[in-house]
Amino acid sequence: MVKFLRGFQKAFLLLVVMGALLFPLDAYAQNETEKELFLIAQKSFDDGFYDVAIRYIQKFVEQFPQSEKNVQAKLLLGQCYFFKGQYLKAFDIFEKLLPYSEFKDATLFWLGETHLKGEDYKQAEDYYRQLIDIYPNSTYVPQAYHSLAWTHFERKDYFKAKEAFMNLLQKFPAHLLSEEAFFKVAECEYFLGQYESAIQAFLKYLTKYSQLDRQAQAYFYIAESYYYLQDFLTAGTYYAKAAEISYDPHVIFMSKLSMGWSYLKLGKYDLSEKYFNEAEKLATERKILSDDIYLGKANLYSEMENYPQALMAYETLLEKFPQSLRFAEAYLGKANIHYLQENYDEAIKAYQKIVERGARDSQHQEILEKAYYGLAWTYLKKGQTDLAIQSFQHVLDSTENKMVKISALTQMGDAYHDVGEFEKAITIYDRILSKYPDSLYTDYVQFRQGLALLKLNRVEAALLSFQTLQANFPTSKHLNEVRYYLAVVYFQKRDWSQAVRYSQEYLGGLPRSNTLAIEAQYLLGLSHFSLKDSSKALTIFQELLKDPSLPPTMLQLVELNIGKCFFELGQMKPAIQQFEMVLQKYPDSVAAQEAFLELGEYYFSNQDFLKAISYYEKFLQQFPGAERISWVYYELGRAYQAHEELDRAV
Repeated sequence: MVKFLRGFQKAFLLLVVMGALLFPLDAYAQNETEKELFLIAQKSFDDGFYDVAIRYIQKFVEQFPQSEKNVQAKLLLGQCYFFKGQYLKAFDIFEKLLPYSEFKDATLFWLGETHLKGEDYKQAEDYYRQLIDIYPNSTYVPQAYHSLAWTHFERKDYFKAKEAFMNLLQKFPAHLLSEEAFFKVAECEYFLGQYESAIQAFLKYLTKYSQLDRQAQAYFYIAESYYYLQDFLTAGTYYAKAAEISYDPHVIFMSKLSMGWSYLKLGKYDLSEKYFNEAEKLATERKILSDDIYLGKANLYSEMENYPQALMAYETLLEKFPQSLRFAEAYLGKANIHYLQENYDEAIKAYQKIVERGARDSQHQEILEKAYYGLAWTYLKKGQTDLAIQSFQHVLDSTENKMVKISALTQMGDAYHDVGEFEKAITIYDRILSKYPDSLYTDYVQFRQGLALLKLNRVEAALLSFQTLQANFPTSKHLNEVRYYLAVVYFQKRDWSQAVRYSQEYLGGLPRSNTLAIEAQYLLGLSHFSLKDSSKALTIFQELLKDPSLPPTMLQLVELNIGKCFFELGQMKPAIQQFEMVLQKYPDSVAAQEAFLELGEYYFSNQDFLKAISYYEKFLQQFPGAERISWVYYELGRAYQAHEELDRAV
């Protein structure tokens, strides 16, 4: 019978509420008692009929202004407006309830919630803290901790947010909000960049809770954490798990897109393309807008050096998403591809697009600087040095960032260096070294200064610059390359022993570039030859001949020097054969000129003047504008004189 009456009461209340939606309020409320009216208002609120509840509460307050439930009714009224999204009305009601001690904890809580909805996080925080401090046993305290954490989370103060969520977990471990708090703690770790801690926190969450949507999100966050830790293979595994169990198309899409990026980082281009395509298909079907698909594809095709496809992906991004925040990256990518393909006019157009829009968009400051650098180097390629320097100067003038200034100055110096204006380059390098002696670029600048001095043939100054670098930067990555250039300096100073030492040190050090390694071996051979150690020099030159990457111009010189080594070792027959071979293989080369002179000198010294004359005359015929032509005329004159053809000698 009791159960029957309770069921009847519920049915009656529902009937009353539904009736209120269809008929005027007075038909039901005019004869209601205080208790019944409040009960109907409460029931309407509980069932989500906020407009009905508002009318009953207002009627209740009018009819029973002295009721002991007056504060409770007004609190309920404020909540109705809150859930209807009318936060100003709700706030006005809650604020007027502050002087009352009744339900003060609820009033503080709802004032906090109203400020939270209005994004006044500081005021919301104040109300939550009052509630927690004054009413520690209130039923609203767990929710207050939760909302307090959200005020910090929304302000991106993830450290304080994590602390508040942790308080909720420690004080109310069995509360319904504890699962979300557990998840948010892990999320805070992620946003704090504590990726290893985030992974462990999400893994603990997965072992404790089984809500499928949050599990998928947890897997996604774990994947993201591994991605930022550059463990792309493990990241791909967790992205796949997130995509597999999620019902949310957006999570599935983001997982597939991120798998594309992960496999791109791993160099697995086929898999990367597969997942980018799957992400694109899903985005099309579900109408998910994402410019990241095309940015990913463009990066993929750029890595594969499939530049037409990369350009198409960038164009698609810019066409489909004209207001995309990725526009700067897209134009920068386009410009860089045009630069690589030596399509400099198109590169300039793309760089200038970034400059035009970037001037109004502070979010893309770094890309804007790269665009100016790109413009500068493109202008250099076109031989427009003044425009290049202007671009570097623009970066220099538009930033207060010390590192950016140093970078701009360094690249300006390099620009002058690369176009052969070494004095201007040295001036810039000196400016950097004097004004920013402790920068990350100092060793590089010191190195480039030494190179510029060496190219100006200021050998002693170059030597000092390289020695300063060695002394001040013992861990510089340029040290091994410096050893090679020290070998060059000492070779020019005719200090062959030191040239041998530094060439050997360079060749024994790692890393080294193949080009300089060949140069260093050649220099080592020349230095041994100059030290009259022709046997060792011959071995070095013969080893060089086996290197398939030996440039053609150096190949000629190596073959010439092998002949010289044979001469010095007294092995005349192979020496003559070697020189004749050089004349035959490289008839118009500098090596051929040297071979003619070596053969002429050999036959002259062996008093075979006719052969000497023959080689000198052939030299004059083949190289009428040669640098050493006056020397050849002199030697030819001596040969005629020795052969007693005095008229010809004269």
